Amino acid sequence: MYPDDPENEDESETTEPTPTPTPSPTPGGDEEPFANASEGMGDPEKAAGELKKMLQEASLKDLVAVRQESRGTVISLSEAAFFATGGLDVMTQSRVQLDRIIKVLRNRAYHIRVEGHINNIPVSPGRPYRNNGELSIMRAQRVVDYMLREFNFPGNMISVAGYGEYRPVAENETPEGRRKNRRVDIVILNDEEVAKEP
Repeated sequence: MYPDDPENEDESETTEPTPTPTPSPTPGGDEEPFANASEGMGDPEKAAGELKKMLQEASLKDLVAVRQESRGTVISLSEAAFFATGGLDVMTQSRVQLDRIIKVLRNRAYHIRVEGHINNIPVSPGRPYRNNGELSIMRAQRVVDYMLREFNFPGNMISVAGYGEYRPVAENETPEGRRKNRRVDIVILNDEEVAKEP
């Protein structure tokens, strides 16, 4: 057992706000998925603007970060807001927030990569994953499965990656930094990055 294990951190490291439980709406509704895919193709900054506005209106800006990076537009879901500590699936009470994000993306022909990230604290024994790499890829895959199953994302437009602790966005020496590094990123890939995909 590790004293600073992500599955065993004390209350001082888990003070981020938790979304209020809300029943998840029917994802698909009456809208045909990708019926207007060409509307947003090639314009990820437009989606980023919509997402930032939606997050502001829904008071989610402290739970989800949207930023521009060299590979594209990154929508970063914090572990504290979307996953139980050490858990693999998005929490039931957080799915409504995830649904709102996905709906901004679902009718646009974006190439999306879902990336799992963890901090550098080793996992505890007895988990369904052996290390941080497995935890990161399994979380990302669960999000991808949800997007494919509930929102009918085409499989050839979405990919998954798990980077473990090797692509941190903050220092792992502090509790705050470790919290920031435990995340799942939904990345709208730019044309250069799409060209690198198999």
